[in-house]
Amino acid sequence: MIIDKTSNLELYKSLIPHLDVILNFARTAAEKPVGTYPYPGGRIMIQEGETRALEGAEFESHKNFLDLQWILEGKEMMEYANIHDLTETVPYNAEKDIQFWQGKGSLMEVSAGTFYLVYPEDGHKPCCHTEKKNTYRKMVVKIPV
Repeated sequence: MIIDKTSNLELYKSLIPHLDVILNFARTAAEKPVGTYPYPGGRIMIQEGETRALEGAEFESHKNFLDLQWILEGKEMMEYANIHDLTETVPYNAEKDIQFWQGKGSLMEVSAGTFYLVYPEDGHKPCCHTEKKNTYRKMVVKIPV
């Protein structure tokens, strides 16, 4: 997993396929309505909402896509753990490219102007809060592995 300021994204060009397309889209992401936007091999989703309680949420992971989650407004808490340190709760669903896990990880606050990139071995609990709900607007980019 990588977590950093969005202003540093260019530093990861060799690690993030299609980064030029993603950065070009990001220039107008604030004005885009909530929805899904395809790009070659993947998709970009604009999402907004309220965070969910961390307690009771499960980790998720993906095998065919990297997740680049870019917070545009607001904030969320995100918990991270390597899937080899977690217990599977729902087997991998190839059609939805998702698998669910339980366990303990490292908790991080992710605010506007920050991104995180998760790889197939990275379990993550996005869009959470620990004490009170927060609102967020984010760009989630599904990048083919």
